[in-house]
Amino acid sequence: MCLLMLGTEMNVARADEHGEGNELNYSVFQSYRFLKSTNTNQAAVTQSYAAAMLPGWNATTDKLTGMARDMYGPSIAVPGGTFMEKTQILMGDKLRELGINRAEWVNTRNVTLAHASFVDYEQVVAGHKVVFSNLSFRFGADGKLQRIKTRSYGSSFSDMTPELTAADVLAGT
Repeated sequence: MCLLMLGTEMNVARADEHGEGNELNYSVFQSYRFLKSTNTNQAAVTQSYAAAMLPGWNATTDKLTGMARDMYGPSIAVPGGTFMEKTQILMGDKLRELGINRAEWVNTRNVTLAHASFVDYEQVVAGHKVVFSNLSFRFGADGKLQRIKTRSYGSSFSDMTPELTAADVLAGT
Protein backbone atom coordinates (compact mmCIF):
# COMPACT_ATOMS: atom_id res chain seq x y z
CA MET A 1 0.00 0.00 0.00
CA CYS A 2 2.86 2.34 0.86
CA LEU A 3 4.50 1.75 -2.54
CA LEU A 4 1.24 2.55 -4.35
CA MET A 5 0.94 5.88 -2.51
CA LEU A 6 4.59 6.73 -3.24
CA GLY A 7 4.06 6.06 -6.95
CA THR A 8 1.00 8.31 -7.00
CA GLU A 9 2.91 11.16 -5.36
CA MET A 10 5.73 10.87 -7.90
CA ASN A 11 3.27 11.03 -10.83
CA VAL A 12 1.61 14.15 -9.43
CA ALA A 13 4.97 15.86 -9.00
CA ARG A 14 6.00 14.89 -12.51
CA ALA A 15 2.76 16.26 -14.03
CA ASP A 16 3.39 19.65 -12.40
CA GLU A 17 7.03 19.58 -13.41
CA HIS A 18 6.19 19.06 -17.08
CA GLY A 19 3.94 22.08 -17.42
CA GLU A 20 0.52 20.85 -16.40
CA GLY A 21 0.21 24.02 -14.32
CA ASN A 22 0.20 27.43 -16.02
CA GLU A 23 3.25 28.64 -14.10
CA LEU A 24 5.55 26.45 -16.21
CA ASN A 25 3.73 26.66 -19.52
CA TYR A 26 5.49 29.53 -21.32
CA SER A 27 6.74 29.45 -24.87
CA VAL A 28 7.92 32.09 -27.32
CA PHE A 29 5.53 30.61 -29.86
CA GLN A 30 2.47 30.73 -27.59
CA SER A 31 3.30 34.22 -26.34
CA TYR A 32 3.48 35.84 -29.81
CA ARG A 33 -0.11 37.01 -29.54
CA PHE A 34 0.77 38.93 -26.36
CA LEU A 35 3.77 40.73 -27.87
CA LYS A 36 3.52 44.44 -28.49
CA SER A 37 4.48 45.62 -31.98
CA THR A 38 8.09 46.74 -31.90
CA ASN A 39 8.47 48.14 -35.40
CA THR A 40 5.35 50.30 -35.73
CA ASN A 41 6.94 52.67 -38.26
CA GLN A 42 7.70 49.85 -40.71
CA ALA A 43 4.25 48.34 -40.10
CA ALA A 44 2.57 51.65 -41.00
CA VAL A 45 4.68 51.95 -44.16
CA THR A 46 3.84 48.37 -45.13
CA GLN A 47 0.11 48.83 -44.58
CA SER A 48 -0.05 52.11 -46.51
CA TYR A 49 2.01 50.68 -49.36
CA ALA A 50 -0.22 47.59 -49.59
CA ALA A 51 -3.32 49.80 -49.76
CA ALA A 52 -1.73 51.97 -52.48
CA MET A 53 -0.31 49.02 -54.42
CA LEU A 54 -3.50 46.96 -54.31
CA PRO A 55 -6.52 49.29 -53.93
CA GLY A 56 -8.93 48.21 -51.21
CA TRP A 57 -6.50 45.68 -49.75
CA ASN A 58 -5.31 45.36 -46.15
CA ALA A 59 -2.01 44.11 -44.78
CA THR A 60 -1.42 42.26 -41.54
CA THR A 61 2.16 42.84 -40.44
CA ASP A 62 4.67 40.91 -38.37
CA LYS A 63 4.88 42.31 -34.84
CA LEU A 64 8.66 42.15 -34.72
CA THR A 65 9.73 43.23 -38.23
CA GLY A 66 6.78 45.25 -39.51
CA MET A 67 6.97 43.27 -42.78
CA ALA A 68 3.76 42.06 -44.44
CA ARG A 69 2.54 38.61 -43.38
CA ASP A 70 -0.87 38.55 -45.02
CA MET A 71 -2.37 40.82 -47.68
CA TYR A 72 -5.98 40.42 -48.73
CA GLY A 73 -8.89 42.32 -50.19
CA PRO A 74 -11.25 42.37 -53.16
CA SER A 75 -10.14 40.11 -56.02
CA ILE A 76 -8.08 41.98 -58.59
CA ALA A 77 -6.93 41.18 -62.12
CA VAL A 78 -3.17 40.72 -62.54
CA PRO A 79 -1.39 40.80 -65.91
CA GLY A 80 0.06 37.53 -67.16
CA GLY A 81 -1.10 34.46 -69.05
CA THR A 82 -0.43 31.80 -66.42
CA PHE A 83 -0.46 31.90 -62.63
CA MET A 84 3.35 31.54 -62.62
CA GLU A 85 3.65 34.56 -64.92
CA LYS A 86 1.29 36.55 -62.72
CA THR A 87 3.31 35.80 -59.58
CA GLN A 88 6.58 36.65 -61.34
CA ILE A 89 5.15 40.00 -62.46
CA LEU A 90 3.90 40.73 -58.93
CA MET A 91 7.28 39.86 -57.37
CA GLY A 92 9.21 41.92 -59.91
CA ASP A 93 6.92 44.92 -59.74
CA LYS A 94 4.62 45.46 -56.77
CA LEU A 95 6.26 43.30 -54.08
CA ARG A 96 9.78 44.62 -54.65
CA GLU A 97 9.06 47.58 -52.37
CA LEU A 98 8.16 45.14 -49.59
CA GLY A 99 11.60 43.47 -49.68
CA ILE A 100 10.77 40.68 -52.14
CA ASN A 101 13.63 40.02 -54.57
CA ARG A 102 12.23 37.80 -57.33
CA ALA A 103 15.64 36.16 -57.96
CA GLU A 104 15.72 34.77 -54.39
CA TRP A 105 12.39 32.92 -54.53
CA VAL A 106 12.07 29.35 -55.84
CA ASN A 107 8.71 27.84 -56.78
CA THR A 108 7.58 24.94 -54.58
CA ARG A 109 3.93 24.52 -55.61
CA ASN A 110 1.73 25.46 -58.53
CA VAL A 111 -1.65 23.76 -58.25
CA THR A 112 -5.13 24.50 -59.55
CA LEU A 113 -8.18 23.15 -57.73
CA ALA A 114 -11.85 23.63 -58.55
CA HIS A 115 -12.25 26.65 -56.25
CA ALA A 116 -8.79 28.28 -56.37
CA SER A 117 -5.21 28.15 -57.64
CA PHE A 118 -2.14 28.36 -55.42
CA VAL A 119 1.45 29.28 -56.26
CA ASP A 120 3.99 28.97 -53.43
CA TYR A 121 7.65 29.88 -53.12
CA GLU A 122 10.50 29.54 -50.62
CA GLN A 123 13.43 31.94 -50.31
CA VAL A 124 16.86 30.64 -51.28
CA VAL A 125 19.96 32.82 -50.84
CA ALA A 126 23.36 31.70 -52.14
CA GLY A 127 22.01 28.16 -52.53
CA HIS A 128 20.67 27.97 -48.97
CA LYS A 129 17.00 27.94 -48.04
CA VAL A 130 16.03 30.75 -45.66
CA VAL A 131 14.47 28.93 -42.72
CA PHE A 132 10.73 29.54 -42.24
CA SER A 133 10.46 31.76 -45.33
CA ASN A 134 7.50 31.35 -47.66
CA LEU A 135 5.48 33.32 -50.16
CA SER A 136 2.04 32.12 -51.23
CA PHE A 137 -0.37 33.50 -53.80
CA ARG A 138 -4.04 32.52 -54.03
CA PHE A 139 -6.06 33.11 -57.18
CA GLY A 140 -9.82 32.58 -57.46
CA ALA A 141 -11.49 30.35 -60.04
CA ASP A 142 -11.86 33.49 -62.20
CA GLY A 143 -8.04 33.95 -62.25
CA LYS A 144 -8.03 37.08 -60.08
CA LEU A 145 -5.64 37.52 -57.17
CA GLN A 146 -7.33 37.00 -53.79
CA ARG A 147 -4.53 36.80 -51.21
CA ILE A 148 -0.78 37.01 -50.66
CA LYS A 149 0.73 35.39 -47.58
CA THR A 150 4.39 35.79 -46.81
CA ARG A 151 7.02 35.09 -44.22
CA SER A 152 9.87 37.17 -45.56
CA TYR A 153 12.85 38.65 -43.82
CA GLY A 154 13.76 41.06 -46.61
CA SER A 155 16.50 40.83 -49.17
CA SER A 156 19.97 39.57 -48.43
CA PHE A 157 22.98 41.83 -48.18
CA SER A 158 25.05 42.09 -51.35
CA ASP A 159 28.14 40.61 -49.67
CA MET A 160 27.38 37.99 -47.05
CA THR A 161 30.92 36.65 -46.81
CA PRO A 162 32.08 36.70 -43.19
CA GLU A 163 35.25 38.64 -42.57
CA LEU A 164 37.80 37.66 -39.99
CA THR A 165 41.21 39.29 -39.88
CA ALA A 166 44.40 37.62 -38.72
CA ALA A 167 44.38 39.96 -35.69
CA ASP A 168 40.85 38.76 -34.78
CA VAL A 169 42.01 35.14 -34.96
CA LEU A 170 45.05 35.77 -32.79
CA ALA A 171 42.97 37.75 -30.27
CA GLY A 172 40.40 34.96 -30.06
CA THR A 173 37.43 37.18 -30.99
